[in-house]
Amino acid sequence: MTIPLENIDKIRKTRGISISRLLKVSDAGKYEAVIFDLHHTILRLYPSRGKIYQNIFRTYGLNISPLRIERAFRATWRKYGDKKIAKEMIGLTSKNKNEQWWSNFHGQMLQSLGYYNHKKVAQISLEISKKFYSDPQCHRPYHDAIAILKLLRQKGIPMALASNGYHTTRRIIRAYSLERYFRYIFLSEETGISKPDPKAFITCAKFLGVATKKVLVVGDSYTCDILGAKNAGCGAAIIDRANRKDKKHKGCIYLNNLHQIRGLV
Repeated sequence: MTIPLENIDKIRKTRGISISRLLKVSDAGKYEAVIFDLHHTILRLYPSRGKIYQNIFRTYGLNISPLRIERAFRATWRKYGDKKIAKEMIGLTSKNKNEQWWSNFHGQMLQSLGYYNHKKVAQISLEISKKFYSDPQCHRPYHDAIAILKLLRQKGIPMALASNGYHTTRRIIRAYSLERYFRYIFLSEETGISKPDPKAFITCAKFLGVATKKVLVVGDSYTCDILGAKNAGCGAAIIDRANRKDKKHKGCIYLNNLHQIRGLV
């Protein structure tokens, strides 16, 4: 059974939400706290992953279109597979381990684009990481993210931010004044725990003072956010603003806009 459209009509009309799958009645008002992922959930890459990578690649003599880069990234991710990524990500408990993993990933991605200079791959990957984990100029908040954070804060809903990031990620968080919304900010480099390790979400829940079964985890990554949340006993919602088919059948709450969280807390 699902919530009738008329019960969420106000949200749909005022926010322009496209509700591609209705929430189950059992999910409505079920949660008392929310843990948000950071990248691709609260913040988007600016102007895009393809553009950022393209600018870096050009300094190494590569001229590849942003669209080709985006497709190569997604294809390499699919090639790795959810199970492999989840298993390996849980072990990325330090900056060095994380950098090595991404260097291997970007190496395979670059090979698919016809680039085989192995000596340069680590340098290229490191430059990408600096942009991703340290540079506020390469990020922008999603409009629906800021709106829902403000609303949940007004309602007194405890929130945490959980990211597989470095201590330098705090520069990005501060640049957009995101810290004002969260009672706790979890970064993998600072804690030595990496999503999808359930301990990441259990730690956040403890700081929020809410039982894990009453906590909703919201993120874009099935491997890091959804699997980890489920194993921690939390609720899980995947955000998919691009309306991709592969995210619609993950056995969790499906959101195509963060405003839909309003019906869950």
